[in-house]
Parts: sequence; structure tokens; C-alpha cells
Amino acid sequence: MPEPDAYQANLQRGTVLLDHNRPKEALPFIQAAIAANPDAPYAYAELARCWNEIPPDRHKSIDAINRAIGLAPHVSHFHGRKGWFCVCLLQYRAAKKAADAGLAIDPNCITSLNALANAHTKLGQWKKAEEACHRILALNPNDAPALNLLAQAYRHQGRWKESRETVARLLANLPDNAFGHANAGYGALAAGDHLRANEHFLTSLRLDPHFDLARRGLLSSLRSRIWLVRLNRYLYYPGTARNLCIAVIVLGTMFLLSDYGPMLDKYYPAVSNTLAALLLGGGLFYVFLSFLTLFAANFLLLFDPLGRHALNQREKGRAYLSAAGVVLIVAAFFASGSDIVAWLFLVILAIAGLSVLLPLLKDRWLRRREALSTD
Repeated sequence: MPEPDAYQANLQRGTVLLDHNRPKEALPFIQAAIAANPDAPYAYAELARCWNEIPPDRHKSIDAINRAIGLAPHVSHFHGRKGWFCVCLLQYRAAKKAADAGLAIDPNCITSLNALANAHTKLGQWKKAEEACHRILALNPNDAPALNLLAQAYRHQGRWKESRETVARLLANLPDNAFGHANAGYGALAAGDHLRANEHFLTSLRLDPHFDLARRGLLSSLRSRIWLVRLNRYLYYPGTARNLCIAVIVLGTMFLLSDYGPMLDKYYPAVSNTLAALLLGGGLFYVFLSFLTLFAANFLLLFDPLGRHALNQREKGRAYLSAAGVVLIVAAFFASGSDIVAWLFLVILAIAGLSVLLPLLKDRWLRRREALSTD
């Protein structure tokens, strides 16, 4: 039996290494295959895949796949790969264009359909993403990426039941799918089941420690236990509650600063002082909610083992900086003689601390109760 030529030998070895997530080791073999046969489109397609798996060199994947397309323009799979590489480079509209080119050649090209579904997902075009996923599942009912993207599309359209059913269908076949557990975590989080959400997010991170969607989901689950964060979401974003708070603070302050303020202070000093304290406290509380809540919540989550697991280094650094800033503000108020303002800040921080501590204690109690019931 004749020995395979240098092109085939190097390409096969490089492809095997790529399939085992060893792109840097695969690179010289694929380059050797190209050197042996410079007009082989599949070698350039594998080179593009190799560059895409090396983040600092990811941008080189487009030139390599373009070379493959130039040599074999009628291979739909190459256009689909280009679409996926564009998704990885955050070039979502270019990804759609490449995927559409692949589908124009072969409407059933799974690679192109996957690239299209991912591009629609990243652009927030959930209905179109759903349609692309259904096209994939019509060809392969157990396609895991399509099921995950479909569950995500359902979730963002508020179709929670369909999303949960899709995730259950996926995990029944692939119980170790990291994306599937992340989707299950978001479904549990929407249902208010934080314990189950945390378990799914942690399972996802155990399967894929670098899966940022699961990390952000775990962080959202932990933050949502803090009532200050929930109040921040309700008051900070535009809406009736936010506008009402701003109106009360502004109108109350204008009243105290107008001609009626001194009159109220003269005849009803207790009422005037109480109103001033409420407005000052309310204003500080609103500022705290609007600008410092997430940073303060991150700092408080540093005392939670799961919180430390969910926060990345940048978030931890910002949390420490925000804590230092709050300490300096409180110290400055005490130094200036504005003790009441400083104590207001401390009360707010104490309440925030309790909003983290109490859910922690509740979780431990529930886990202990579950452990006792199983025994």
C-alpha cells in the first residue's frame, strides 16, 4: 500500500490535533500541507479553523477562509465557516452575509444555518434566530447548538414554557452540555428558584470554566437575592416609579429652598428638619441605587463563596474601589460634622449587607433541610 503524500499526511495530522483542541500544535502541520499543495482549498479551510482557535490570531482566519472560498467558491461549507469566524470576531452582519451566501448554494448547509442562527442571536433578532434553529432541527432533531439557541430565542421572547421544554429535551440526551445547563439556569432564575438556578450555572461552569454566559447567569442569580439590586432595577430605569421619585425629591427640595422654606422652619422647625432629612436621605439613597448599587453588591458578594466564584478580576477590582470610595465619603462627612449624612450612608450599607447575609443563611437552612430529608 503506497504511503500517503506529504499533503495528505500533514493535513490529516493537523486535523486530528485540531479536533483534540490543540491548534498551536496543529498549525505547523497544516502549513506544511499548504506548502506541499498551495492550491488545496481544504487545507486553507483547516488553517482558518486553526487561527480561529488561537484568540490572538483569530483575525487571520478570515484571510485563510477567503483563500479557500477563492479556490472553491461553490462549497457552501466554506461560506458557513466564514460566517462562524465572523461571529467569533463579533462581525455579525458580515456573518449573516457569509451564511446567506452558503445557503444560496445549499439551502440545507448545517454550517451556514448555524452561523446564521448565531448571528441573529447576537443581533437580538430572536424571531429570525428561532426560524434558523427550526430549519436546522428539521434536518437534525438532536442538534445541540440549535436546541440551545432555540431555547435562548424562546426565553428572550418571553416564551418560558417552550424554552424549558427545549432545554429538557436537550439535557435528556446530553446531560453534560454546558450551554444547556446555562439555559436551564436562566429558566430557573426567571421562575424565582435561585437554588436550582445556581446549581445549573455551577454545573455549566464545571463543564466549561470559561463559559461567560453561565458566569454572568450565576452573578445575576446571586445579585437578584439582594433587594437593593431589585429595587435599583425597578427605580433606576425609565418608568413611572423612577419619575415619581425624582419629582418628589426635586419638588421637595425646591419647596425648602423657596420662600416657604424659612417660614416652615420658623413656625414648624420639627417638620422642616424632618422633611429636610427625608429629602436628603431619599436623594442619597436614590444616588446610591442609581450609581453604586451594583458595585456595592459586588463587594458584598465577595463574602459569598459563590459570589467570589462568579466575579471576574475586573469586577472584583471595581468592587474594592467602590468600597474604598464609600469609606472615604463617610469619613469626609464625619470630618465635616455632617454626622447625620454619614449615618445615613452606614444604615444603607448595613441594610445592603443584611440583604446578602439573610439569603445566604436561608440557602444554608434549605440545603440543611434537604440533606436531612434525604437521610
